Amino acid sequence: MNSLLVQLGEKMDQVRSQRHRLIFLVHTEEKKQSLTELLKQLDAVHMNLSLLLSERLKEHPLNKRPLKVGRMVSEIVHQTESETLCFDRIELVFHPDLQQDPLRLFENVSGNKTILVCWPGEYDGSALSYAQPGHPEYIKVPFPQAFVLQI
Repeated sequence: MNSLLVQLGEKMDQVRSQRHRLIFLVHTEEKKQSLTELLKQLDAVHMNLSLLLSERLKEHPLNKRPLKVGRMVSEIVHQTESETLCFDRIELVFHPDLQQDPLRLFENVSGNKTILVCWPGEYDGSALSYAQPGHPEYIKVPFPQAFVLQI
């Protein structure tokens, strides 16, 4: 656990000088507890993004929701005083009805604060992926322009 904390601390130091202060934390469900323990040791606000978005989106008609997501995530980031935020439970942003590019969404809000994203998919060393090919929520992001740490 300590080595992961050191690695994450190093990545957070490195990302401060980047245009996008974004780190993806890739984990399996089996490692979720380790990730939760790691995040408790950081000075970061930990948020369930799907819950926060669903509460806000339900007030808008379905056809307007794709246009609202980016603004809502930006508001969440700007309303948080901490310099480091961790978005967990991000599965809602993959929903086809919302028409989002998750990587761009997180890049767009990571300019002034460090954003940690608990990525519920896989990383093969060159691409982030979520879901399986053929699934409506499937996405593969080759060579993400962000730091990736596998838990």
